Amino acid sequence: MSFQEWEDDYFKPRTTRDLKIRYQIGHPSSEDCSTNYLGKSGDFVVLHDNGIHVLDIDFCCCTGSPSQVAQLLNIGWFPATHKDPSTAATLSMLRRFHRLNLQA
Repeated sequence: MSFQEWEDDYFKPRTTRDLKIRYQIGHPSSEDCSTNYLGKSGDFVVLHDNGIHVLDIDFCCCTGSPSQVAQLLNIGWFPATHKDPSTAATLSMLRRFHRLNLQA
């Protein structure tokens, strides 16, 4: 994701972290989660078609909520590990890698 902010006489690149944007997963976007898990603040890495992004995300910890891995898969992110994930690749990026790998 690419954001820019006007500073003095030019646009300065900004990240979602600079803008204090947090991603809440595990709930519909219209609902807040009162028991979210803030343990991945600032160190969750997502590999996507357009680059590598470091994001602030909140996992849902409501009673009966799916595991962190299931929450990531539900939004189309494939976690690098099944135990305490902190890195994920988007399914779009994995499909692109697969297509490019088949071209060789």
